[in-house]
Amino acid sequence: MPRETPSWILVPALALALLPCAIGCAPTAPPLAPQPAAPDVFDREFILQCRSDVSACELHCVGDRHLYCTALGLLYLQGEGVAKNDAKARELFTSSCDAGELNGCDNLGVLVSKGIAGGAPDEARAVALYQRACDGGAAHGCDNLAVAYQQGQGGLTTDAAKAAALFERACTANCADACSNLGAMVEKGTGGLGKDPQRAASLYETACKGEDALGCHNLGRAYAQGIGVAKDAGRASALYEQACRWGDRGACGGASTESTHSSGDYAELRKQCDARQMAACDSVAGMLEDGSGGAPKDEGAAVALYTKACDAAFLLSCNNLGVMYVLGRGGLQPDEAMAVPLYTRACDGGIVRACGNLAKLVLQGHGGLTRDVPKAVSLLQRECDGGGLGGCANLGVVYAGGDGGVLQDERRAVDLFRRACEGHDGAGCARLGAMQVDGRGGLAKNKALGRALFREACDLGDPTGCQFLQATE
Repeated sequence: MPRETPSWILVPALALALLPCAIGCAPTAPPLAPQPAAPDVFDREFILQCRSDVSACELHCVGDRHLYCTALGLLYLQGEGVAKNDAKARELFTSSCDAGELNGCDNLGVLVSKGIAGGAPDEARAVALYQRACDGGAAHGCDNLAVAYQQGQGGLTTDAAKAAALFERACTANCADACSNLGAMVEKGTGGLGKDPQRAASLYETACKGEDALGCHNLGRAYAQGIGVAKDAGRASALYEQACRWGDRGACGGASTESTHSSGDYAELRKQCDARQMAACDSVAGMLEDGSGGAPKDEGAAVALYTKACDAAFLLSCNNLGVMYVLGRGGLQPDEAMAVPLYTRACDGGIVRACGNLAKLVLQGHGGLTRDVPKAVSLLQRECDGGGLGGCANLGVVYAGGDGGVLQDERRAVDLFRRACEGHDGAGCARLGAMQVDGRGGLAKNKALGRALFREACDLGDPTGCQFLQATE
């Protein structure tokens, strides 16, 4: 069932990326931004003390109890109990790191890597901070170091096996983010790990229990698709909602993010919709749209339910209704102008796929909009940062070619394609393979590796990857 408008460059797919990890509070911001991740029990004690009494936390910090400085820095980074102040957070992390508090070093590394409150991004220095934290036993530092090896950051040579070992080490030491990242590698069978859907689902469950939003999202996807667990639409919906509450915008919308429903789901979801559970109405609409899950194919009824749920402020349905207008489905006349306010409302409310759909119209100058490449780039960045890896892939295409005032930056394009591909996005793998074959974006020409990426893209259902694979035989 369509959830995105026809792609102007690539067809994005639901996929999940590896994320950086920092210790602290349960996530309240979208993944892929510098943010505290779920703490273990020991760290939680300090965070809760600081949340409940910031003044006492400040006194402990001044009194050389440096873990309190790290905890206080996290509060300033999040704006919890104090006014958000990135510069103050960086100052506190620096102070605690200089005093040997390794969690402070790890969190400082997150800020340094992005150039937050302290000059240009410096991945090499960030890697050194992660290494110091990891070597000293800070699990979250090992997780961030693993991401650096996985993505080749800070001058490191990309090393998936090293990344897997570090994720394993951090997960064993109760870093929930690391368990989710390790699960993604196990599911895909990378880094020398055997492909093991059951273990991947178990790792996602561990991450979710540790209050990692991405872990809950991945586990929800596993239950929706039957990856390593029995399909369970109700369990998937609950997990998506939990991930959404914890800041993973890509999970917002519940079970309607998936199109796989068993024959028994339709009747149950219909009852929930009749009881005015709007997530269920959106799911029922999706089933009616393509006649899946035991539902009759009825696009007109799907439009009515999307409209009902959108009017009730279930914003994913606003996006889906916009798609129906663009495609002219369910008795509607094709009308991109009607889609624009629907996509805008959904995007502003955190539905990142709507940001991507709006970006397509902005880039084309459709729906009564003026063509505006920088604005489209901004929207795609929101989609990418919110976990929509199709947005990362499409953003990479813009940077690969340069357009409308956006300077060509092939290295950045490669980074974006890699990020999408590592999250199981077939379009990202296809484009990364093309860059590899051509030796662009700092990559050495390597047809064999490029073909391996095309094959992966094709296996993920991306038609471009299949075409590229055939063309390079």
